[in-house]
Amino acid sequence: MSQESNNFLVNAVLENAGFLRFMLLAGFLFSSFFVVYNGYLYDSDPFLIYLELCASSTSWLINYVLSMHTLVVEAVNDVYTKILAFEGSESYVIVARGCDASMVFAVLISTVGAWPGKWYVKLPVIMLGLLVMFFLNILRIAGMLLVDLHLPDHFDLFHEWILPMVLIMGALAYFYVWITLSGTHPSDD
Repeated sequence: MSQESNNFLVNAVLENAGFLRFMLLAGFLFSSFFVVYNGYLYDSDPFLIYLELCASSTSWLINYVLSMHTLVVEAVNDVYTKILAFEGSESYVIVARGCDASMVFAVLISTVGAWPGKWYVKLPVIMLGLLVMFFLNILRIAGMLLVDLHLPDHFDLFHEWILPMVLIMGALAYFYVWITLSGTHPSDD
């Protein structure tokens, strides 16, 4: 490698040191969350309670807003919670691992946490973001049940692609609003 190429690489790293620090810290926070989630939270009592909260919140929202009569039924074989469109219905959605939006939560926590700023400012932003993402996740689960009820042939498309993208876009929009309002940038350090 020539001296000129070496200088270019060193200058590029130095000019982007703040952003690289942000990316490394966000990656570390995300990885830490992932380890804790898989090693300690998944299959724990609080996790199961959280899944039940997701299911009951979704059922309540659908019943209240759409005047439906959904039912939350108990888990069977590795399935944690099942929401039926109505008693005796064949339309249902299962709320299990993957429906918890944990990876979206982890990305939100790690990116907002790694962005430059005071922790006493970032902590409420993270808490509000988790609440917003929880609500979007409830809407996503409700959407899955409604798609299964009204467009069952398109359930896989909505379950695997469209509704998860809505959740991801919500998290990206929230992060964009945060970085815009924060008035900070990683290169400012």
